[in-house]
This record gives sequence, structure tokens and C-alpha cells, in this order.
Amino acid sequence: SRSRTSSARTCVGNATCPARRMPSLDTRPSAAILPKTVVVIDDEQGQVDVTAMLLESAGHIVFGSKDSAAGLDWAVKHGADVLVLDYEMPSMDGAEVGRLFRRHTATQDIKILMYSGTPEAEIRSSFAGYDGYLAKSVHPLGLIRAVQQMADRRRGDVQPRT
Repeated sequence: SRSRTSSARTCVGNATCPARRMPSLDTRPSAAILPKTVVVIDDEQGQVDVTAMLLESAGHIVFGSKDSAAGLDWAVKHGADVLVLDYEMPSMDGAEVGRLFRRHTATQDIKILMYSGTPEAEIRSSFAGYDGYLAKSVHPLGLIRAVQQMADRRRGDVQPRT
């Protein structure tokens, strides 16, 4: 027997078409895309959890933390491809955290994606060492794509701004 989702129906004229199940969005990487290691640092635990869950659902290995020092320590010990970093944080802002990652030999080549509600011009004026910017209002699939594209690029390649 054929499954309902595989049978296509054509509606003609004013005929009422049966509801079709929309395919679910598959966020897992294809066989050609290898999982990446991602560090997420944000002062809001809920944002850390949601971002980590989203990236993990795409097949990535994620370490998320509200604590910048813990994120840096983890990246030094385990390595990472991408740092997803919030800008506005209370004790140490994203610019300071980014500079710490750039100064440490074990983390200086990690691509830094500023993922923030702060306008990019404000971030750029205090820290030009990041590799990409994404507004937090972006669709979740946009975040997954941005992380994958950043991880696949060499450090210093130009990224179109979103």
C-alpha cells in the first residue's frame, strides 16, 4: 500500500483538495556536510539552551554556557569550529570575549559569529575581529546555515552580512 504522503493529487476547477502533510524541515546535515563543533556563549540561559538545541538538532556538537570563561576553557580543551557569541552581556561583553578567543593560541582561528540584537555597526566599532554577524531575529534555519557556512570557510574569508 502507498503512504499518504507519497501520493500526489491534482485538484481541478473548484474541487476541494484534501489537506496535504507538509514535509518536516530536516535540519540534519547531509552526508556531505560533517558535524561541526560549536561553542555558544550568551548571558541568557534560555537563549543558550534554545541555540544549542537547534544546532544539536542539525547534528552539530555544542557546548553552551552563560559563563564566558567556561566557554573559552572548553574550546581550549576540546577545540571548536565556530563560536556563536552574544554581544550584550553584563560582566564581560562580546567584544571582550572575542578578544580573549583571538589572543589564545588554541582558539585564535575559531570563526566568531556575533549573534545579537545589537546593531552590527555598534559591534564592529568595538570589536572588528569577528567573522560574521547574524541578528537574533533571524529564522532558526538561517542560524544553522550561517554556522555551517562559517565552519566551512577559512578564517579571514569574506562573509556576506545578514
